[in-house]
Formats: sequence, structure tokens, C-alpha cells
Amino acid sequence: MLDSSGFEDTLRPEEGSTGSARVGICDPTTADSLAGDRRISRPNRALLGALDRAMYTRPFVVIDADNHGEPVDSLEAARAALTDATAASAAGRLADGLVAADIDADDPVIGDAVAEALIAWCHRHQLPYLLRDSGRPGGRHVVAVLQDQARATQWAALCRQLAASYGVVVDDRTGAVLRLLTAPHRRGLPSPVLACTITPAIVMDLAARTTGRRGRRRAQPAPGTGSRSETEYGASCAMARAGFDTETAWQEIARRDGKSAERGRDWWVRHMWVSAVTVAAAEDGLDTNTAWQRVRSLCPCIARRWWTPLWTRARAEAAQDRPRRRQLATEPAHDQAQAQATARIDTLRAAFATATEALTGVDPRRRRSVAAALYALSAAIVTRGGSMSTRDLSIRARLDLATVRRALATAVEHGLIVRVHEYAGGADDCHAYAPGPAVTIQAETPAPQSSSLTRGTPRPHGTACPHRLRRAYQRDRMIWRLRNDVLASLVPGERLATSQHPAAKLLRSLWAQRKWWTALTDQQREQRRTARRAVLAGLHRSDQRRWFAWLNRRQTITAAADALTTTPGRALPPDAARAVLAAPLTVHRGLRDPLWREGGTPAAPPAAAAADQLVLAAA
Repeated sequence: MLDSSGFEDTLRPEEGSTGSARVGICDPTTADSLAGDRRISRPNRALLGALDRAMYTRPFVVIDADNHGEPVDSLEAARAALTDATAASAAGRLADGLVAADIDADDPVIGDAVAEALIAWCHRHQLPYLLRDSGRPGGRHVVAVLQDQARATQWAALCRQLAASYGVVVDDRTGAVLRLLTAPHRRGLPSPVLACTITPAIVMDLAARTTGRRGRRRAQPAPGTGSRSETEYGASCAMARAGFDTETAWQEIARRDGKSAERGRDWWVRHMWVSAVTVAAAEDGLDTNTAWQRVRSLCPCIARRWWTPLWTRARAEAAQDRPRRRQLATEPAHDQAQAQATARIDTLRAAFATATEALTGVDPRRRRSVAAALYALSAAIVTRGGSMSTRDLSIRARLDLATVRRALATAVEHGLIVRVHEYAGGADDCHAYAPGPAVTIQAETPAPQSSSLTRGTPRPHGTACPHRLRRAYQRDRMIWRLRNDVLASLVPGERLATSQHPAAKLLRSLWAQRKWWTALTDQQREQRRTARRAVLAGLHRSDQRRWFAWLNRRQTITAAADALTTTPGRALPPDAARAVLAAPLTVHRGLRDPLWREGGTPAAPPAAAAADQLVLAAA
């Protein structure tokens, strides 16, 4: 552990300095010199509070002693929960430009070695860093400030390399939620900041440099309890403590359709269930032979020589630092219907896979797309009568929408599926499919116990990015719903292109003006500007002020119209609808409007249903 004997009050900058103070500065250039340097001061709490404000951003989360999190609106709300003792700890998302690693090692010596390797990398690239105990023995948090975002890939590769070299968990937490520097460990374990060369000024300067040139911000995942493996392992531990048998526990894990479902039952048994049962036995205080009999009865395929190291670690943790207690989000009430549905889905997927492999005269790439689409469609066939939208199918199969449609057409053509219902229109209907004559569904039989611990066959899927597909389909659905509502509100026989609704006329006018202006050459645009300057020069000063006020209002109207056509409904600015509905009828006439000094010819007061008509903006 790093000594704090060299503590000094570095909160106050030197006289005449306009920058922030640097605390805990050390300057080793290699891992060996870092290990030998122990005179590193710990920053005081006031500076840690300033670092919290600079290094963390929303979402903020308050955490109880069982590691259950609840989102809060701000950093102040998270701190208030800690002060009131309504939360055990608090966390927030690391700001852009910061990289972090969460080291989880059983041996503190190994944890220090991994942390020193990361800090040596920071010194080699001259990057400010922060080192903190995470609470558990061998746990460390390392945070660094990147001057070049291209190094984020190198950081991730370094974390993977260290994890493989030392055989410990080194989780890359870049862009993820991490515990606040001023927040205690949820169980009261010591988690001091051991070294810090990051200052608030460094982080804020980085934000000022990157904010202006950064494009659209990447959507961040909602705050959760951790990675898929962590969540599934926690659920496995909870079921092992509750006395679930292997098959019942596997059905619950497979129903979650997570990482274990992708890799198969054998992988889950080897990497999660055996460890969970062993941990539960150690917590119950069983002796070695009794614990081995319990593990053997639940996992017959396990070998004792492979299990012995797991048992040793589990007993050590149970005696010194109790393992994390996790609870299922919902009580695992397994009824017979759910178990039968899961079995039917597995049987149907196996039948589809066999029939797809037997296809002849089909391009191998198309065959893989068909396999991925039918795998994703199987659950809908069993549980929803085969009704599933092509966009939902695209996301689940990770295939482009056009690829999904071609895959379904190929499956129908070769008799793998049949279309039992045609889309009839509206938001509550879609195509429905059923297994075709080319698919032979075997009788449902219980899965045999396998003696192999090899990884199961992963599920077939494409390579499309699901986040990109969700964003694209969210916009498609928003526009479709708006247009659908518009068609329902129009007068019979009226078309969107000729609608006389004020909002429709406004949008057509703005679109026509923008198209006309962009079609002009640079010389023609300059001529128009010169002519307009001459007109404005002949106006009285008061008229000029009114004209510029009108231009400001027109800009607001244009921005509102653009927001209506490009922004998802939940993120729509609240004043956008009001600005478009209240726009003057002659917004396109400018100085030719006789009432331009009063803001243009006003629109008629909107009726009660005018807000519904505003969906014409999406047309």
C-alpha cells in the first residue's frame, strides 16, 4: 500500500497562480521506480469534492448496501442522500476524455502490480492519473485523463493484456458509472485515494477543448447493476443460496437471453454455476467433503481436482470478507407453462437450424442470414403466434432491415416458414409466420446431462450494430406514427402535399425557400444581400429594429420546424409546437407583408385539436 506520510495541504494554489493545485504528484518513469516511490500525498476532501464536480456527469446513482442503485438528478442530490444516510454510496458516469480501470484481484500484491503497470503507462505517455483503493483487498481504481482520444483503444487493449497476464479481472470502465471520490464504500470498507496528479483545471480544460469540435454525443447506456456476466453470476449465486437445482437455475438464466444464453449451458455450468454453488456452500459453513457432495450432486460433470482451488478461495472469502450479496430483481417463480414455452422455443430453434443447413442452391451468406432471422423469430412463433415486426426482428438478429426481408423471403420460398397473416395496416398489426413444411419438429425431450465442459454453440446473428439499428428505427417509427395520425385527421380526399392546414403550409413554405436559396450561385446570393442592405438603409431606425426583431422570431420558427421533423417526440423542445402553431400566415412574404411591423399577419387562434394537427410537421 502507498504511504501517506508525505501529506501536504495543496488545496490553495501558489500566490499569483490562476491555475488549480496539483496534488500527490510523483514522476516515476518505470514500474520499478513507481514501486519504490512511497511519498505520495493524499488529496484532502475539499479537493476531492472539486474533482467530483469536474470528473463526473449524469447519470448519478445512489447505491444501498445490497448494491441496488437508484438514479438521481444531480451530484448535489447524490451527496444529500449520503449526508442523510439514505444511501450507502453514490456513483456517476465518468466525463468524456477520462479512461478508467477497475481491478479486482484476490491478492493485494497482484492488485498493486496491475495498478502500477497502468500508472507506468500513464507516465510513459505523460497523462495525469488517479489511484484509489476500491474497498476489497486487491481492488484498485485507476483513472487517467487522455489528451488524445485515440489512446482510449490502447487503454482498452492494455486492460485486456493485464487481465490475461495476471489472471485477474481488469474491467475497462471508460464512459461507465464509477463510485464518486468522496463517496464511501457501500459496506464501509476503506477506499482512500492513494495518488492523484489530476486537477479540476486539467479536466475542465480538456472539456473546453473537446466540446466545441465533438459531434453528436454518443448515447450512453442507462445506469444498471453492471455487466451481463456480473448480473447473471449474481442471479446464479442467489439461486444457489436458495437451493435451486441445476436445471431450474439454467432455465431462469436462459430466459434472460444474456451472455450465458449465447454461449450455452455447459459454459454457464463451468464458469458460473459451479462457482456459485461453491460460494453458497462456503457461506453455509460446510466441511470440504459435504461441500463436494453438494457440488457433485448439482454438477455431475465437475472434477474434484478442478473444484478444489474454487473451494479454497470461497472459504477464504467467507472467513475474511463476505462475498457480495446479490438478489434477483424478481422472485424466480417458475411455473410449468414458462418451462414448457422455453422447451418449445429451443426445440423450434433446433429444427430451424437443421432445415437451414439442408438448404441447397443458396449462397452461404444468405443461409447465415436466414439462420439468424429464424433463430430470433422462434420465440415470437411460440409465444405470440408468429407476430413480429421486421424492425424488431432486425434488432434481435443484428441484421439490416433489407437483409431481414430478403432472409424471410428466402425462408418462405424454401418452405421453412409460411406467412399465416398479412399486415393489414395500423400500429397494432404486422406479418405473422409459422413453421413451414420443410421443418421437422422433433418431440420435446429433456436435455441430456453432458460430461463435456466445452463451450456451447453460440446463437447465430449478424454483424450490424444494434444501437445504430435502434436509433434508426426509433426515428422511422416516430415519423410513421406522425404521418399515420395526420392521415387520420385530414379531410377525406385531402393530401399532405395540398393540405391547407397552417402548419402544413408553413413547412412547405420554409422548405421551398430553403431549396430556392441553396440553388442560387454565390454571385446571385451576394446580389440579393446587396439589394436587401440597400432596402434596409432606406428604413427608419425604428423600422430597422422591428425588422431585426422579426428576423429573430423567424429564426425561432425555423428552428422549431426543424426540431419537429428531426427530433424524437420525447426529446422535442416544449415550445416547438407552440412556435409553429403561432407562426404568422405570411411568414414567407417578409417586407411585402403589410403587417410586418407588427410581426406579420397573425394566424387564427388554434382550436382545441390544433395540437393534434401539428403532426403535419413530420410530413
